[in-house]
Amino acid sequence: MTSVPEQHAYPSDTVAAAFDALGTPVDCAGLRSVHLEGPQVLWLVVAGALDLFAVDAAQQGHWHYLGRLEPGTLLLGPVEGPQHTLVGRPLQGCELRRVPLRELYRPDYGDTWSYEQQYPSRYDTQDAALSLLEHAFALGIGRGHRVLFEAPLDGRTAGDEVVADDDILWMPVAPGSVQYGAAYSAEAAGDLLVDAAMWQRMVNRQYRLLSTLDRWIERLERAHEDRTAAGIKAGESVREQADRTLIASIGRSGRRGARRSEPGGGHDATYAACRLVARAAGITLSDTADGGAVSDRIDPVEQVAVASRIRTRTVRLDGRWWREN
Repeated sequence: MTSVPEQHAYPSDTVAAAFDALGTPVDCAGLRSVHLEGPQVLWLVVAGALDLFAVDAAQQGHWHYLGRLEPGTLLLGPVEGPQHTLVGRPLQGCELRRVPLRELYRPDYGDTWSYEQQYPSRYDTQDAALSLLEHAFALGIGRGHRVLFEAPLDGRTAGDEVVADDDILWMPVAPGSVQYGAAYSAEAAGDLLVDAAMWQRMVNRQYRLLSTLDRWIERLERAHEDRTAAGIKAGESVREQADRTLIASIGRSGRRGARRSEPGGGHDATYAACRLVARAAGITLSDTADGGAVSDRIDPVEQVAVASRIRTRTVRLDGRWWREN
């Protein structure tokens, strides 16, 4: 799997403070993974860190590391439709809050959600119109979207420096579009009320981000398959060459062994001549096959001598005895 970066924290985080009374804490002790449910739930990293992975929706295939969610990050539960879903893996000391979302009912005052009236970033001059909760919501969601957005960009989420909030994907939030549930009823005290139109935009944005991740993962897996196929092909080529070399070596050894193991003690003519000479000298020769392993580097006569445990010396074929006998 992809290596993960060291943990950083957002100092004096306003998101965790604004959402402190919302949702319920999740006990992450001993958990290897966290099912992030669907877009009706918002997840807040309170402390520690949560590693985020893209996993095939059918729970098959590899886990693809996307990035690390640090304290003050909000993440909408994964939407349905894309091939891959989101799964969290809490690190030691991770603290999460599960915040249910409910629709915020507001009087219809016309099209208050035109693009020009949206809250695009904290640089907008209308920032003062947002409540602390709305600002924290936009900031936390932007941090979560940053991880999804940067994952396909050559691992930019694996940097060793804290990513400034200036670089996140700010969530457009209009004044009055996010409210505490406690302001409306005791039943919804721990819930977050969100304007339906804005929630739909959140879902649409996450769908696009997950679809982009699908294409990125497809490219990664195709490249991995290509490398695997190339490795298999190279391995087969090397194996075939090794087989040919082994067969050739066995063939040469077999021919040499055949000469030593022929009936009559190896090299028939050489052994027969040596036996005649040895008989005349009163020596009994051993079969070369009974003498153990003999090096092929010595000549056939020496092989017979070594097998019979006798010594030889070179003589000049000259004189009367050679001509007469």
